[in-house]
Amino acid sequence: MLACEAALSYSSRGWACIPITPKAKSPIVKWTDYQDAPPDAPRIRAWWSKNPSAGVALIMGRASGNLIAVDVDPRNGGSTSGLRLPPTWTASTGGGGKHFIYRAKVPLTTRHGALPGVDLI
Repeated sequence: MLACEAALSYSSRGWACIPITPKAKSPIVKWTDYQDAPPDAPRIRAWWSKNPSAGVALIMGRASGNLIAVDVDPRNGGSTSGLRLPPTWTASTGGGGKHFIYRAKVPLTTRHGALPGVDLI
């Protein structure tokens, strides 16, 4: 239930999150289950009680108060070397990369390939 505890922690920060399949990273819940409002603690517990091996994904953008992640993927040539990223909350990805999570002052657009192996999501 480690993912469930992480989801509850994210939710307490006002961040929307959902359960995903462990390998494919596909949402286990319907789009309408989390787009109208961030899920509350009872909904999160119900999702993970039905899917205890699920991973957790943060929903970027408006649903989480304009969160954006700098996604650094070493498998695709990404590196933090030379990046001047302010200190922030980070998460390891399944592929060995890192997500650096920030709250934007205004909504930002996803940008794949911002730099080699670095995406804004």
